[in-house]
Amino acid sequence: MRLFIGTSLERFFASKLSLPFNDFKKRVTGRVKWVKPENTHITYCFLGDVDEKRKGNLVSIVNGLSFKRFDISVSGLGAFPSLKKPRVIWLQISEGFEELKSIAEALYSGLSREGFMLRNDFFPHITIGRVKEKINLPQSAPEFGNPDLKFEISECSLIQSILTSNGPVYKTLFRKELLGC
Repeated sequence: MRLFIGTSLERFFASKLSLPFNDFKKRVTGRVKWVKPENTHITYCFLGDVDEKRKGNLVSIVNGLSFKRFDISVSGLGAFPSLKKPRVIWLQISEGFEELKSIAEALYSGLSREGFMLRNDFFPHITIGRVKEKINLPQSAPEFGNPDLKFEISECSLIQSILTSNGPVYKTLFRKELLGC
């Protein structure tokens, strides 16, 4: 099973990001594989192919999280490796950045105890596109500078990524609700 641990942002995309995202896409020239709204998420840990026998241990790690719900906000645009030569286009997270890092650190700690050898290089962001050929990417995105682009992070999930010819399909295997405030 191809697995990752993350938080779905489908409701955030539908309620807050769809209009600015569509406006931004119109300003990009070139071939980009845009992330489907139902697939928007934050990835804390990409685990890759994992034997199904280990699923119970992974559920225990996610279930052991003890964090309160918190808000994130989007504050701009970024790209890996850079805005000048983008391969992955992402939205920058400002509010909630440290809280997301804390969740990732707790997960990495639990995963390392279970024998997963992962690099802890978590950088909170929301991937919105993957570049397929050289593109003309705007160097700023005022569409995403609205302070109302906030969303509550209320869960963390173990997610299976099923690769298809139409792109990935995500199946939540276990969801841990974060504590109320």
